[in-house]
Order: sequence, then C-alpha cells, then structure tokens
Amino acid sequence: MSILPKLPSMASRVTVLGVILGLIGACAAPDNTSPPMTGVVGQPLIAASFKDLADRSTHIVVGQIVSKDDTINMARDVNDINQAASDVLGLGQKYTVEVERYVKGQGDNTLIMVQPEAFLSSRMPKTAAAIAQARAAYPYIEPDPKKTYLFFLDPLGGFAAQQYFGGVAHPSRFEITSTAEVIPETAVDGAVRVFPSRPLAEVLTEIGAQ
Repeated sequence: MSILPKLPSMASRVTVLGVILGLIGACAAPDNTSPPMTGVVGQPLIAASFKDLADRSTHIVVGQIVSKDDTINMARDVNDINQAASDVLGLGQKYTVEVERYVKGQGDNTLIMVQPEAFLSSRMPKTAAAIAQARAAYPYIEPDPKKTYLFFLDPLGGFAAQQYFGGVAHPSRFEITSTAEVIPETAVDGAVRVFPSRPLAEVLTEIGAQ
C-alpha cells in the first residue's frame, strides 16, 4: 500500500485517502476531458487569490531554474512516508532554483523544487516506455531556465531529510516578465482564469511583502 506526499494539488492536513485522490486529480486533464490514468477523476486545488497562496506557503521566493536534476518517486509507503512506495510511481522531477530573494521564509542561495510530471498506478508497468507515455499524458509545464519566477512553496511531505519543496496549490509558479508583470505558468486552465497578469509590485503588496 502506498500514499503520496503533499503535491501542488494537496494540503498537508488531508487524510491518506485525500492524498491519493489529490494526486489522481493532478493527473487528470484540467477540464477533466481526457481519461485519467487511474480511471478516477479528481479536481486539482486552485488557490483563490495571491493571499491564499501566501497563507499556504512556508517559502515564497523569486528565482531562476539553474538545473534539471534527477527524478524521484513522490509516492510514499503508507507505513513509513520516508520510504518510497513499491507499487506506485508518482514521478517527481527535481529542479534546482537559484534564489534571488526570499519574499517569505529563509534559506540557502539554492533550493530543490520537485514538480510531479507523471503517475503510474500499481496496475501499470514501470518500464521506460510506460514512464515516457505517462509523462507525455500528464498535464504539466516544464519551467524555463531563461525566465525569472515567483514561487509559492512549502516542504514536500516524506522528504524532510532531503529538504525538497513543492508547490502549494495551482498555480504555484508565476513568470516575472521584463516589465515586472506576473503571469501564471500552469497547465490548469481554471487557475489561469483566477490569476490574470498583474504587476509584481501589486502582488507583493497583496501578500504583505515588504
């Protein structure tokens, strides 16, 4: 049996069942029109406002992606969340973020952000071909190392020793343009509608940043 740590569509206080359903929801297409990989359709968690995102986050940072690293299994063993599940693969792609500014929280000059990019249930083979197929079907956007982002993060459950971070809700990543506008970068269409482009200064004021 396995569970999954808190993902961009999850909150840390959900039950084990809620965690599982939350990952399934993240795997479904944003409008729930594509067949989900597990046969169950869920709803991704969309934040209500920037204040909502800020309240959910332990760390808010401005930074850039400096490397795309290895992958991890975000699915956790139900008996020990510090161990990976043996029957389920929640593929998490690790990215190193060079922090330009901590808007909320404190930390090092770099941090590791993990983004879910595929899900394979216990019934699915874990071959390279199956993983590639699942990854192609999963709704995500790979971050661009040429862009500067505003990230809303908190620690990834089950990885306390590694100190990995994940997004708190959709959208958890916003591009900061050359004209200091923030634009949501997410595959969840509903989240884009909730968060139209806004000036960075206005966003920082809303979340109470100095």
